[in-house]
Amino acid sequence: MLLVMIPAIPLIGALVLFFTRDRSLKIPFVTSTAVLVLGSLVLKSVLGGMPLTYRITLPGPFVPTFHADPLSAIFVMLTAFLWFVVSIYAPEYMKHEGRTWSFELCTLLTLSAVLGVFLAGDLFTMLLFFEMMTITSFFWVVHRWNKEAVRAGYFYLFFSIIGGLFLALGIVLMGEATDMLPGIGAGLVTPLDSRMFVWSIAFFVAGFGIKAGMVPLHLWLPHAHSV
Repeated sequence: MLLVMIPAIPLIGALVLFFTRDRSLKIPFVTSTAVLVLGSLVLKSVLGGMPLTYRITLPGPFVPTFHADPLSAIFVMLTAFLWFVVSIYAPEYMKHEGRTWSFELCTLLTLSAVLGVFLAGDLFTMLLFFEMMTITSFFWVVHRWNKEAVRAGYFYLFFSIIGGLFLALGIVLMGEATDMLPGIGAGLVTPLDSRMFVWSIAFFVAGFGIKAGMVPLHLWLPHAHSV
């Protein structure tokens, strides 16, 4: 259960910030500190060679799964530390940029999404958090809401949606090729249909390539980062 709390804490922080709008509470700093401390405690055993897995039982076929192994633990701790540092630096910087409240809200939501991506134990859970990250970071791009920022934001969103569709198609083809959806970090996969498996990998590369700004799929990146 503590594994789920790592991405849940910034989500709770975002809700508190949304309903209170109280900047004096320094919610991003408190939230980032809590994530960093909890992550250190929970993932200490993972780095020692004891992977953790937690499943949320829901009605229907979708069972969200969270999994932490040494590799994901490193990324979680790096993310938590980065957001902690940003929570210290950003308040003074955002005095010049403006719209501090909306920036902090998107920062917490994006932190939750990024942590969810790294802790996802199955492909559908990963896709869910990846698309959440796409939406929340869109508001970073359009932060100034001028003509250039809005144009770059919709450009970014258009490419990100296409990337998400490629990932979803890759997941479907992966399920067809293996007769089951392999868990993330579950080990080697033996495809029953090698041709279908190759296509699924191709769609994964294209989908992640778009979202990562990989050449030549990076057309959105210069526009988004410049604003």
